[in-house]
Amino acid sequence: MVPRDLQVFFRHSRAGGNPDGTEDVPNRLDSRLRGNDGRSRNGDFSQTCRSRGYGTQYNANTYCSNTFLLPMTYRFILFSLPLVLFVFNGCGGPAKPSDFPKLVRPVTVKVLKDGAPLSDVTVSLHPKGSMMSFDISGRTGADGVATLQTSRNTYIRPGVPEGKFAVQLNETINVDMSDWKVPTMTRIVDGEEIRIPSDSPQVAEATSKEFTRRADALRRFSKALTSSASPLEMDISSAPVAIEFDVSKY
Repeated sequence: MVPRDLQVFFRHSRAGGNPDGTEDVPNRLDSRLRGNDGRSRNGDFSQTCRSRGYGTQYNANTYCSNTFLLPMTYRFILFSLPLVLFVFNGCGGPAKPSDFPKLVRPVTVKVLKDGAPLSDVTVSLHPKGSMMSFDISGRTGADGVATLQTSRNTYIRPGVPEGKFAVQLNETINVDMSDWKVPTMTRIVDGEEIRIPSDSPQVAEATSKEFTRRADALRRFSKALTSSASPLEMDISSAPVAIEFDVSKY
């Protein structure tokens, strides 16, 4: 039901009222909305309309836009509604998948090289002999330790399901190619030496090989450890789990 305060309509005609075609406003407004002083009890009228004589007489041929403003109570409800909807819909976070596994936690992996910790290494687990629709990963800090989490889409929880896993390691390698000069390549056509364009597949292949060579020189561990079939393994059965891997041994 629409509140009575909002059911305010101004109906005016030249029939009746004052001889000059004007009408007394207090006679046309609901008495619950206006007091003896002509001011609104529950709402308010814009200053523009009041300055045009709205507090005394109202000309039937004149229409004031923005005439009636919502009472404070309704304004509060109106502007609070989006916030209330956000709180009830957003604060709970993503829903837990129905098949989300029970997790063992905490599970940490420490990555070393010759006994020294390796930072910024992404550790991922892959179940051995089975498929899994969840991601298990973590990233090492300055101490070489990664705390593993299990996730699906935006639902993330610390810990790892029970089982046997292959441990995959990956790192971000920043290769500087600023000093790389595109090689000049030529070919013989009808006995004439012709230069191969710099955007040709042959030149692109040469650049790719140089990039790989430089990246391999910066790697801190074997490429075999970057595969989902990595020789590193973990057997998760009960908490807590803390395992160390020294990549210099692989």
